[in-house]
Amino acid sequence: MDHTGSLADSWQPAGHADNWQPAGHADLSRFESKDVELAKSLPKVELHLHLDGSLSPEFIGRRALARNITLPVPPENLREFMMKKKLEKLHKDDNKADKGGNWPVFDFCNQFLQTKEELFEGTKDILQRLGKENVVYAEIRFCPHLHTLEGLSVNEVIESVIDGAKSQTAVKTGIILAALRSKDSEHGIEIAQLCKKYQGPDGVVGMDVAGDEGTYPLKSEDSHMFAGVMEAKKLGVPVTLHAGEWPEKFGSLGNLKWAIDNKIRRIGHGIAIRSDTSLVSKLKENGITIEVCLTSNIGNGFKVANYSVHPAKILQEEGAKFSLSSDNLLLSGDLKEAPSPTAEVLHLAKDVGVGWEAVRKSIIDGLEAAFNTNIDEMFITYVKNKIDDLYQEYDIID
Repeated sequence: MDHTGSLADSWQPAGHADNWQPAGHADLSRFESKDVELAKSLPKVELHLHLDGSLSPEFIGRRALARNITLPVPPENLREFMMKKKLEKLHKDDNKADKGGNWPVFDFCNQFLQTKEELFEGTKDILQRLGKENVVYAEIRFCPHLHTLEGLSVNEVIESVIDGAKSQTAVKTGIILAALRSKDSEHGIEIAQLCKKYQGPDGVVGMDVAGDEGTYPLKSEDSHMFAGVMEAKKLGVPVTLHAGEWPEKFGSLGNLKWAIDNKIRRIGHGIAIRSDTSLVSKLKENGITIEVCLTSNIGNGFKVANYSVHPAKILQEEGAKFSLSSDNLLLSGDLKEAPSPTAEVLHLAKDVGVGWEAVRKSIIDGLEAAFNTNIDEMFITYVKNKIDDLYQEYDIID
């Protein structure tokens, strides 16, 4: 959504106030203050961010009060509570999703996104928090059907999120509608058609397929979401797919290969590339950008053991395109590590260990892969210049 007008003329880093906190819940205290200041000041991109998984505890607390719902813990302890619930689910059944369903921690958050007001305010709140971390472009994704439990139509849901995004001026925005791979083929087709109905720089910019990749693969014409993806491509809707996200023992490499072979424009996570690095050349040949979610992937060591062995290092070394994202500001990571746009930059430069030039490349790769057609060369050049000015100011030489 290009509702920010002269952003390229007016944007300035938000500064280094002592009371500043990341949009997520990340503890950045172990990093040098100079690096934190630089990471915060950089103009950043979030291509892969789920609406329901990124609500603030404060928003949930306000909505719980309005709904007369008693939270299991005070709002300030919600993230810790959620991380423990995630770990319980992982130990119980490797985090499988029921047929047609979603994960419990997301269901908990979605009970506070069932009215027009909640969808509007929840979207606006996320984008305003991103703006405070100098995110200049973000794509927010969600499955509209998860927000119809109290009578809203899918059209009302989509329109409320679009209106919430348009109500703020901090961040250029695009909306992505996500199909849940645990649902049937008709669901995928409907999502593709809804994307087309609302397609435009001030509305929906693309389609996603999300959910339990291990139980519900997308690697052939027999897969539930095949028809929906083909419908989106036929309608001219840009597509991103969660693929190669889960450990390879769940068959995720096949999903990643299918996405690459079918020239899907962007791929969420893609960590299974570590098991067949020959696929990197196909990524480059097809111009595919990987949406890298570092902290999300290392959570509880389930998908990636730690930052230092994250496959983002392979992508950087081989010159493949990738962009950093937080995935879920509230629900990603674990009890030790939490995501935020600033934290992801620091983890890439310092923990993955590929340096600040890789950070610059990831930001530009993200803008060049944006589904919003209003992210043009003039804006990208403006962001490049901002990064270069900051690198000069902070004496960055990789």
